[in-house]
Amino acid sequence: MKKAKLLYIFLSMTLILSLLGCTQNHKTGKVKEYATYQEVTLSLYSTKLMNSQVWSHSIMAKDQTKMRIKEEVAAYYTLNGSSQEYRQYILNQLKSESPEVDLYILQNEDVIEYQRAGLLPRIRDFTHSISLSEYAYRQVTDGNDFFCIPLLMTGYGFYWNLDLLEQYGLSVPKQKDEFLAVCETLKKNGITPYVAHKDYALVVPALVIGLSEIYESSDKEALLHDLATGKTKISDYMKKGFEFVQLLIDKGYVDVNDAKHRNAKDAGTDFINGKGACLCHCLQLDMSKASFEYQMTGIPLSEKGAMAVVGTARHLTYNTHSPKAEYAKEFIDEVSKKENLDTIAKELHAISVTQNPDYGYLEEQLDDFISTMRGKHQIPVRDTKLPFETWGSTRDLIQDMLRGKTLENVMKEYDQLQYDQIKGE
Repeated sequence: MKKAKLLYIFLSMTLILSLLGCTQNHKTGKVKEYATYQEVTLSLYSTKLMNSQVWSHSIMAKDQTKMRIKEEVAAYYTLNGSSQEYRQYILNQLKSESPEVDLYILQNEDVIEYQRAGLLPRIRDFTHSISLSEYAYRQVTDGNDFFCIPLLMTGYGFYWNLDLLEQYGLSVPKQKDEFLAVCETLKKNGITPYVAHKDYALVVPALVIGLSEIYESSDKEALLHDLATGKTKISDYMKKGFEFVQLLIDKGYVDVNDAKHRNAKDAGTDFINGKGACLCHCLQLDMSKASFEYQMTGIPLSEKGAMAVVGTARHLTYNTHSPKAEYAKEFIDEVSKKENLDTIAKELHAISVTQNPDYGYLEEQLDDFISTMRGKHQIPVRDTKLPFETWGSTRDLIQDMLRGKTLENVMKEYDQLQYDQIKGE
């Protein structure tokens, strides 16, 4: 009996030593090794849980190691899951000598800032060719390397309460004068027509009016170059956008208090419950509980018709300080397959970042907006050809204007921000 027990212990120790010997020839970061396969766990940090089927089953690395993804969301490791705390947490992890973050989702506004600070890896040499659409491509690359991989596209347009418009003999406007006429009619009937919020309700129309002149031009690249070098001031374009916002305020077409304090989620709920006739929101808004007929359109404020403001979202990248960085990079390589990016977009009720995606899973009420997005009438939320940020700067400066700062001072600040960011200050 004792001999059998000793033999069992000897064989067990031999097996353990054998397995330990196998691990010495593999990449760092291995956490488990079995008789027939290796497995590595990669931590993916985000502000929202995705749990995509793309990685719900282990993805295989080139050395046949299975990559298991463990997702963590902001609320788990920050005080309350706020954006600023999430940013600080990620920044700390990027500087840590022993980080617990292998992969993370970069927020839209942070792409340029992190890239300029040298915090993003230059991702190249993909096994799979990434077939990104033009506007997805120009938001995540300098033309040579990728800074991150966008997981989906989102678009910002106007949602319309068709029942309310019909009640007052109105139809969905196609241009700026028609939009203002609709707003005036509703205002005279005691309705604040435009459902405002502090996030982007006023940013989107300002960008359309301000930057459509550039993105609708055949000389787009030259005009962007002049802005990027400071030859042209950003106020030369954006002043018109801010003047339009001031017009909405002066005419009483928006609730200033809502524009200061309400967020996009709350505004969406208000609109679904029957407040106002027009809401600026992204196409992921769940309208299933609305008791009225609705339609989503582009922003009918440019001289050439409706435009869509489009942005990439859920930017996936990896922590170069992670001991599992090579596995993390291979994971991104696999996710970047066209079929995987298309699947993620469908799961999140969004538009794929790839060229010529399928839109068949979206509601017919979005068709008008999708038609605009399929065309060339687009303004990107972020353009890596500009070394300064427009989306967040426009939002913050509009908030300053709502608090009483003059248009003249706001434009001076915008020009200074442009100058400082071009100089890298």
